Amino acid sequence: MNLLEKIALVGQRMKSEQISLKESLMASSRVSVSDDSVDGVDRLIYNHCLNKKNLSDFFGKSRVTFNKILSDLEEKELVGAPIYQNKNHLYTRWDVQKIMDALGYPKYRDHYFSRAIVTQNHKGGTGKSTTSVALAVAAALDLQLNARVLMIEWDP
Repeated sequence: MNLLEKIALVGQRMKSEQISLKESLMASSRVSVSDDSVDGVDRLIYNHCLNKKNLSDFFGKSRVTFNKILSDLEEKELVGAPIYQNKNHLYTRWDVQKIMDALGYPKYRDHYFSRAIVTQNHKGGTGKSTTSVALAVAAALDLQLNARVLMIEWDP
């Protein structure tokens, strides 16, 4: 086997072992959890999960009382099983919203009228989209505010 054939063989091997950019991004955006039933949780969902201690503090309940509430909601299938990460029982934001609804936690519309926020600038690259997304995410993730957010971007 001459040098050119060896180089061609190395190139073929490199090409077969190379993963695509999409596969690489998918692999880096997953977090491994210890629950066997969960193959992988998206990093954004995982980062915004809350554990039982944070939830019991947020709702102002003792841990024993809150554990009883959670077990009742899980029996009624209103809340799914938590994501187990080591000793933490993590609940997604959708589960937190279902818990808030079940406990009769006040909604944004109970205290405030709906708001429309418009960002406008005819010059490109001024951060309109970034600012809008940051405001929308902050409002949607704020449990005290408990707002539902709709974001529409019209960018010609």
